[in-house]
Amino acid sequence: MSSLHRRARHRDLLVPVRVRTARLDTVLADCNHEDLRLALWIDVAGKAFEAIEGARGLFPRVHLLHVEVETEPCIGWEQKLFSHVQTLLAHSGFVLLATDQTHDKSQFNALFIRRDLKFAMHLRI
Repeated sequence: MSSLHRRARHRDLLVPVRVRTARLDTVLADCNHEDLRLALWIDVAGKAFEAIEGARGLFPRVHLLHVEVETEPCIGWEQKLFSHVQTLLAHSGFVLLATDQTHDKSQFNALFIRRDLKFAMHLRI
């Protein structure tokens, strides 16, 4: 049940806990090796859009993004959904490669790949 979203259901069972957060591109700022390639696995209970926004500084080095997404606000009423995540990543140079469920499911995993990778790299992935 943990999430940075306030859950609408079972509110009486939940106790808010403050946690410190940081942007991924800030945390990994020292990883500036020119040949560094990254793959990110993002499963953040309804905050995928925000986590991806916080990694934008890493995008030149990110080749793959595996992200858990929702198509309806099942975790928090104000959460961003798959369509928002897909648009953000498309504007950042990524294309959807595969999902583990059809897009009519409320939650699934999506795999995005950099659009500008060489075709040989696409095949290897």
